[in-house]
Amino acid sequence: MRVLAFVVVPAVATALHAPTIVKTSCRFCGAAFQSKNALFRHLRESDACAAAAAAEDPRAPAAIAERKQHVATYLVGYGAGKGADAEAALASLCSASSVTRATAVAARGRSAALALGDAAAARDVLSVVSDHALPGPEQLNRDLPSDIRVLSSRPGRVHAESSATQRAFHYLLPLCWLAGAERAGAERVAEGATTDVGKFGVRRPAHAPRGDKSSDVTRRALRQLKTALRAAVATTGAWHNFADPELRGLLSPFAAATRTRLHRARAADTIVVGGEPFVVVELRGRGFLPQQARRLMGVAVLMQRGELPADAFDVLTRRDVVLATPLPPALEYFAGARYSALEVKGGDAWPDDGGGADAWLSDLREDLVINANSDEWLRAFDSQALADAVSAARRTGHDEAPAASEEVVVAPTPPPAA
Repeated sequence: MRVLAFVVVPAVATALHAPTIVKTSCRFCGAAFQSKNALFRHLRESDACAAAAAAEDPRAPAAIAERKQHVATYLVGYGAGKGADAEAALASLCSASSVTRATAVAARGRSAALALGDAAAARDVLSVVSDHALPGPEQLNRDLPSDIRVLSSRPGRVHAESSATQRAFHYLLPLCWLAGAERAGAERVAEGATTDVGKFGVRRPAHAPRGDKSSDVTRRALRQLKTALRAAVATTGAWHNFADPELRGLLSPFAAATRTRLHRARAADTIVVGGEPFVVVELRGRGFLPQQARRLMGVAVLMQRGELPADAFDVLTRRDVVLATPLPPALEYFAGARYSALEVKGGDAWPDDGGGADAWLSDLREDLVINANSDEWLRAFDSQALADAVSAARRTGHDEAPAASEEVVVAPTPPPAA
């Protein structure tokens, strides 16, 4: 195929020994450009030059159009285990040439141990590239199943997976699991709401109001929980004891995936779902292992109840210790991802969705509570056996590698609930 619309000419050097600047120009109007990309943008914008190029060569329209790409980033919510389905659905509906998802592990260098496909999502991020104009949330939602919703969209491209600098999970912790807070009234916990919305949708600190005995014991229980969460953030060890055991070899305590730091863990909000008070615990980190949020919350609750020692996280994240940790119900959901590069440029804001994201979050929380809320794990798990094993493994120094396999401390898995 012949050169369609440009010639290459050397520019006049402005000084002796100055480098030669090569320009391209349109043969139909004479306009000069610094690059071929700029030239092709001109051809797409100029109807006269594009028509002249098409008259000269019938293949010109295709050559010009194939360089035009449409990009957008979508905020997506979906039910448990629907992350891959949401990605496939958007790829199909958008005729996408590329789709990236914050909870995926397709990028080079990302361990399969960090896959979060089984978790529900309130605000997952998917970036789409297509050769066709991209539809808006309303149009997409007409063709999507009810358990997958596009909540908002914004122009621009970001690699949703590899560019994410922080990911967040929320865990709905029933207040009744905390020692000393069983009788705190739901109406007292829900008072004092503010309108401030945080980065991942939580609205206020988890502080019960003062004024009566029930709120006093609730405040004390929450302080104890926060102490346990701070201990989780302070640890610098490996999280191999806090992941799905089915990952097996991917859970090496020496692997980068198991040593991903926890950036923050806090009691971020107090809500009432189905008449029962819950604490929304927010966990932030670069990445999470499957079941990590649940098992971390299980250990934190047992620490608050006084059933595990204060150094439980330090011992359980040592590379030479292998212990079975509790697995509370699946009351967690993916709360979102942060992109520092966009935040610096001020491009991380999502357009107003008319309350769609809040409505989805409310429905998602209700579904999780209906399907998974149970305190049976507190009775089924042998916390005393774990406490004894932690005490036996305690020794000077932290994060020590075992000299021999017989030095690895292994606790028996508790029997399943009857």
